[in-house]
Amino acid sequence: MDAVWGLIGTLIGALASIGTTWITARNASTQQIAIAERTRDEQNRTFQRETLLELQTAVSDILRLVSHAHFQDLVAFRSGTTWGRNILDDALDAEMGTTFRKISLLTARVVDDQLRQDIQQAVASAAHVSAAVDEQSAMVQLSIAMDAGIALMGRIGVNLRQQY
Repeated sequence: MDAVWGLIGTLIGALASIGTTWITARNASTQQIAIAERTRDEQNRTFQRETLLELQTAVSDILRLVSHAHFQDLVAFRSGTTWGRNILDDALDAEMGTTFRKISLLTARVVDDQLRQDIQQAVASAAHVSAAVDEQSAMVQLSIAMDAGIALMGRIGVNLRQQY
């Protein structure tokens, strides 16, 4: 009878050991999954922060470039060139093209759908400045573009702060 109780005790001990090992392994697995998710989330936030910071710079650049292009148009118009017939200097034209492309690429990386739409609208308003048919409408378009750009910078800032 003592042998039976000894066998039962050994079985109970073995089962308890197996159960403890299983629980420990399950907890370790759950913790590893949680760590991997936190790491992935942090990588995503870092990617968004970097994208938004680059985007802020690019939006600021395009506003500066559009203003410069408008100034060139204005100088040409006041010196006798018909409005809308001024050809931008090559360096400015190339820099504007590069900056518009950069904004387009960065916009595609933005997770926030509403912010992405806001960026597209602000950039479109900046592009309309050069398409204006006369001095007055160009001034209005420039004002709209600047206001949209400033508002966009604020929205990008809000989104940036949410990434920390």
